[in-house]
Amino acid sequence: MISTIIERDNELFRVGAPLRILQSVLEALNQDRISQTVDQCDDDLTFSDHALGLDFTDKGRLTEFY
Repeated sequence: MISTIIERDNELFRVGAPLRILQSVLEALNQDRISQTVDQCDDDLTFSDHALGLDFTDKGRLTEFY
């Protein structure tokens, strides 16, 4: 796995695929490409928003949420 090293609060962290996935999703959201982004997810996706206490297992509902 290719990873990236980031610095936060003077500490180094090694991050890989999860960060790149998150960055691409956030970029798509900023460009109003929500449905195209969600369509790339597996049909058996599980998305949890821990801050709001929400879980999604349906692409349509996730798209509505975004």
